[in-house]
Amino acid sequence: MGIDIGTWAIKMVEISSWGKSKTLKNYSQVKSELVLKKPLGQKGENTTIPSDLAALAIREMLDEAKIKTKAVIFSVPDFSTFCTTFEIPLMPEKEVPGAILYNASRYLTLPISEVTLDWRIVSDIVSENASGIKVFVVAIPNQAVQEYKTIAKNAGLELYAIESEVFGITRALIKDDKKTICLVDIGVQSSTLNIIDRGLLKRSYSFNFNKEQLPENLVFEGQKLESLFEPLFTEIKNISNEFYQSEQKEIEELYLTGGRANLPGLKE
Repeated sequence: MGIDIGTWAIKMVEISSWGKSKTLKNYSQVKSELVLKKPLGQKGENTTIPSDLAALAIREMLDEAKIKTKAVIFSVPDFSTFCTTFEIPLMPEKEVPGAILYNASRYLTLPISEVTLDWRIVSDIVSENASGIKVFVVAIPNQAVQEYKTIAKNAGLELYAIESEVFGITRALIKDDKKTICLVDIGVQSSTLNIIDRGLLKRSYSFNFNKEQLPENLVFEGQKLESLFEPLFTEIKNISNEFYQSEQKEIEELYLTGGRANLPGLKE
């Protein structure tokens, strides 16, 4: 089972697998404002659902949807994670974890002892022309990890894993492993811009562009869509240019996802 405790809603899916096939068995969703028993927070207000209320809501969702599965994977939102990419020198494989741990401390705003790290190698280390090993690193505060453990326990579930949501979105949406793709996720509390090259997630940036910066009921007649989304467009251009400068590769396609991705005219 996968659970996403988001700003707008708690979402739950139950998936079974047989061989390489996967089947959606069940799903459930409840809006955050129903859990909080008040409207979503105003601009600048934290709208994260408290752990006790989240666990209670999940128990009720499980009962209503008649879901019996206990093993759960939680999706961690981008504003609770930190992602970075850096290069370490070529070295024996057994020395890589230590080198990543040492170098990651230079990029984190929290002490290394207060975060849980995961990483993936995103370069071809067997290439004769390789000058180093490029790694994509994700850090989640230990406090957030503990909160998910508490939620799972109080909801009567067995915590199988937690994962940064960007990996789940990438797996779900990116099927072409030959192109360089920019994946933009426009969320309620923040947005992320991710660059996937040949199926590998190589960049992930979170920035403060969210629904609070947009009118609740957008009317496009007589209103310039470009001006509303200019901060987003600027981020896309800057990050695409940075990627080209470092990798010498152009972005070939751009994917939009998230609650505001289907606004009329935005795709164009």
